[in-house]
Amino acid sequence: MKIVISKLPPSTNHLYAVRAVRGHAMMYVTKEGKEWFEFAGKELKKQWRKKTPIGTPCEIWIELYLAYDRDIDGSNKAILDLLQKNGVIKNDSLFYKMDVEKIKCKKEEARVELEIMGY
Repeated sequence: MKIVISKLPPSTNHLYAVRAVRGHAMMYVTKEGKEWFEFAGKELKKQWRKKTPIGTPCEIWIELYLAYDRDIDGSNKAILDLLQKNGVIKNDSLFYKMDVEKIKCKKEEARVELEIMGY
């Protein structure tokens, strides 16, 4: 089953930030990250019908439709975190293989398409 998220995630540098709390570094989700997780979570829930999270090793194929060039690995963490936060997979460490492809497109066609297989 192919899942389409119509908005690209922010890069990891814009998704998470670090601040010092009592001398310790604490990572948190930025405002931009929270907005994307909320938007993408709604789209994901409309398409993913399974009620039980995947609990066995599986693989994921990700296609990034990009209007401009960016690092191929900059979106992976956001996508895997989205799947775990929304109950698609119990833990994103269950992905044993990930295939990521960048595809050039027009700005209005930018999106993420993903497919989970082998579970």
